[in-house]
Amino acid sequence: MISLCICSPWASAPTAWLGSVWIHAGGAYLPLDPDYPDDRLTYMLQDSAAAIVLTQEKFRDRISSLATQGVTVVSLDREWPEIIRRVVALETQGVELRRDVKPHNVCYVIYTSGSTGKPKGALVEHRALVNRIHWMQKRYPLDGGDVVLQKTPYSFDVSVWEFFWPMMAGASVVFAVPDGHKDVQYLESLIDKAKVTTLHFVPSMLRAFLDNAQAGCNSVRQIFASGEALDKKSVDRYKTKFPNAVLHNLYGPTEAAIDVTAFDCSQLTHPFVPIGTPIDNIQLYILDQHNHPQPIGVPGELHIAGDGLARGYLNRPELTQEKFVANPFRPGTRMYKTGDLACWLDDGNIQYLGRIDTQVKIRGFRVEIGEIEARLNQHPQVQDSAVIAKGQDTDKQLMGFYRTKETTADHLVQLPNEELRAHLLRTLPDYMVPAAFVSVAAIPLSSNGKVDRRALARMDVTIASGQAYVAPRNDTEKQLVEIWAQVLNLAPETIGVNDNFFELGGHSLSAMQLTAKTNRHFKQMLPLAVLFSAPNIAAFAKLISSEEAPSFDILVPIHTNGDRPPIFAVPGVGGNVLSLRPLSKVLGDQQPLFALQAVGLDGKTPPLGSVEQTAHANIAALKTVQPRGPYGLIGHSYGGVVAYEMARILLEQGEEISSLILLDSIAPSIVQRNVASDEVAELVDACMAVANLYGANLEIDTERLRQLSNQDHVHYLAGLLNDRGLEINSDQLAAFYRVYRANLLCYRTYTPSLLSRKIDVSLYRATRGCPDPLNLPRDYGWDHLLQSPIRTFDVEADHFSILENLPIERSLHAQ
Repeated sequence: MISLCICSPWASAPTAWLGSVWIHAGGAYLPLDPDYPDDRLTYMLQDSAAAIVLTQEKFRDRISSLATQGVTVVSLDREWPEIIRRVVALETQGVELRRDVKPHNVCYVIYTSGSTGKPKGALVEHRALVNRIHWMQKRYPLDGGDVVLQKTPYSFDVSVWEFFWPMMAGASVVFAVPDGHKDVQYLESLIDKAKVTTLHFVPSMLRAFLDNAQAGCNSVRQIFASGEALDKKSVDRYKTKFPNAVLHNLYGPTEAAIDVTAFDCSQLTHPFVPIGTPIDNIQLYILDQHNHPQPIGVPGELHIAGDGLARGYLNRPELTQEKFVANPFRPGTRMYKTGDLACWLDDGNIQYLGRIDTQVKIRGFRVEIGEIEARLNQHPQVQDSAVIAKGQDTDKQLMGFYRTKETTADHLVQLPNEELRAHLLRTLPDYMVPAAFVSVAAIPLSSNGKVDRRALARMDVTIASGQAYVAPRNDTEKQLVEIWAQVLNLAPETIGVNDNFFELGGHSLSAMQLTAKTNRHFKQMLPLAVLFSAPNIAAFAKLISSEEAPSFDILVPIHTNGDRPPIFAVPGVGGNVLSLRPLSKVLGDQQPLFALQAVGLDGKTPPLGSVEQTAHANIAALKTVQPRGPYGLIGHSYGGVVAYEMARILLEQGEEISSLILLDSIAPSIVQRNVASDEVAELVDACMAVANLYGANLEIDTERLRQLSNQDHVHYLAGLLNDRGLEINSDQLAAFYRVYRANLLCYRTYTPSLLSRKIDVSLYRATRGCPDPLNLPRDYGWDHLLQSPIRTFDVEADHFSILENLPIERSLHAQ
């Protein structure tokens, strides 16, 4: 199908001329980058079954050795005179070289990376390219006075319009030397000398140009950016070097003829740069996993339909069928699944949110790295940044790399980690904040000008908390350093005794693993909430060395700074307050937050037997900090039921309630209508919930459970967890299990009374994670208990991540 391969820079005049002639003759071309490894070139030559390869003499022997038998390898620089002689002879004989090209004929093939490790060739037809070029000429017209800079390596599809657009419009083309797109001084000189009016930049290369160019490029009137997300800082700065130009942000995959959307950056009003609106004869759909259109502001996968679609992938029918699917909105047509996350904006533009298939999972939450980078780039001292995930599975951590505006080649400027963390926590949940930040002289770029994440991953990076290093001073501290190093996946020598566990990258899941390992190693029964009172090894060691067992308190201070009245939060059915720590980040530095953990988690005291008892115990605990109201209460899941009862009792006592916030909490009446009839099935659900807190996915033998006693249930579950290397303390697990079961029973037997007065009640509903098996009403069954209507808000999160991504300010300060 692909009869011509080109393995020579476009900057070679014969290459460019023959490439265009070949297309007009009805052929399709395939660019081969001579910098590619031999294995990749061999695969592309074999997969394409090319008959002719145009190259240069210096590449001839190499290409000949890689090509299969029957392939003609032509050295253009050596054979060019003979080629010209033959063409002239054919023209003299009246031979017509041009063929009647059809819209469905393939125009070019460009290979892109494949998830299997083998590149895939996208077959782009003439109609797709013609649609793209005609739109560009209509939207950004060129004439005979324009000069387009062709600098993109021709193995990338931007090179297609850089060459063919000016040729079709009658404008001039100036070719940069190979790799000239990486040399700012060379480009600056070439733009000035050739009076370039139109050019393209990958955004990271645009940043490099803006940083290093010496003077303004006055001849340039339009700049196109694509290939990566364009940052707002570049939009704000580009006029310093291109005073007469307009910057346009383009978006599109190779599978849809280069670009499918465009945005005029002079119209920017958002804190980010949208990818714009569809080009001519292109339809875009943002769909959920069931192919339902997403409303404005809700992310979904971007799908492309219309005249720009490629035919499919060369020799990959299964992949073509997977990616180019039937269009349910226009029967008989296709749409391409981009794998990109996007959402509609209320002004009709589209916001690009990153790749679905490059999302990483951190502590069970899906994280889009591009969103973190965009927020980090908004720091006033950060020039540019990149974020990667390092480690495997539960050890995976985010690492942030950044370059400051003051950094030079011989002077590296580092910003305090806590400053960067605080900056990100203003807009991102805790799990999306990198565990470490590394200042670099430059963000490494790959050959096509994009961020080289593999180079970042190879960097030897040490996570530090920002504390001055203090070595362990006794055996207890030394043993604790080893345990912390195992849990945090850090080198022991990097952990000082004053380093904060959470600042070293710890989170609620690793905190549970830490207490389990510590309790087993030291034969202790430290509570799960111990890290709030002893967040470093020095304090931890004192607790272990103390002859007195640590006391168990219902009230756990999570964040005590700030001058606002405190907020009191009740956790879900497990009673573990570690899950509530992200709320302190959501609420901000000036909001004190106290959590109320369940009685019985110490393994010594039996769990409380009713919601009413739990509410009274919680009220007694919170009044040690705040004797009089007004009180702010938050409850997650079952904790919302307890918080409701606390509000009801406090109102009866004559106290004021400033706010009652229910986080994905369902009223008891609905839960009680759906009590499980199979006790063992219910037990399996409880076991899975316990296991999830430790980050383990268990396969539980239901039939074996039916044959075990209640005591053996815990040993069976502990055995499954320990098989996964989690070193779970059976006594602690048993305590948690007892609390879980007791609270579940409380939930199902509680009959709430009506509130005696009007108060502000807000319900935040998680919109992801599970179907609606209970046919839930919008108010989750709460409205009939209140004296005024409940306010409901939907949050793009699941039942647990709602704690880390909550727009809660509007409820706290509504009155």
